[in-house]
Amino acid sequence: MVFLEDYEKENYRMKYKTEVKKIVNKLIKKSFPILKNKRIFVCYFKSKDYSGIALWPLPFLRLLFINEDRRFNKEELTGLLAHELCHFETYEKRGWVKTVLLGTRYMISQKFRKNEERMTDNLAIEKGYAKRLYKQRLFRWDSTDKNHKLKEVYMPPKQIKRYAIKNRKW
Repeated sequence: MVFLEDYEKENYRMKYKTEVKKIVNKLIKKSFPILKNKRIFVCYFKSKDYSGIALWPLPFLRLLFINEDRRFNKEELTGLLAHELCHFETYEKRGWVKTVLLGTRYMISQKFRKNEERMTDNLAIEKGYAKRLYKQRLFRWDSTDKNHKLKEVYMPPKQIKRYAIKNRKW
């Protein structure tokens, strides 16, 4: 027996997953030519901490994880996906071996992680996704504990706006 609530949840998930794929394809076509012929697998996970994760664990395997527990509107989702695709662009420019080695450093060093995430935010802003990234981060900032370690790593909404205005991308 299928309950209406279960059906509605599954229907929402299907629409959400379709929307994610459309946005990813549109972003790649518009702003990430280096990723044009690369296969990126979109996966879903549940986490109270992370909204998205970009991984390149094997030369042929690029994984884009999206938190399915978070309810993003289209603008917030676009900001998040642009940020994660900026990670993939950076990975492509570095090459797979260097990306894997730096991935280990990312996991160990809070300072390296902070620099990497802020560099990625700057790239997303420079590509024209400042307002969308700002909206996604604002949602996250408001719903995350003020002492949470993630706030030490990611660029706060005010700083995103300031950097975008400075670079005429707002």
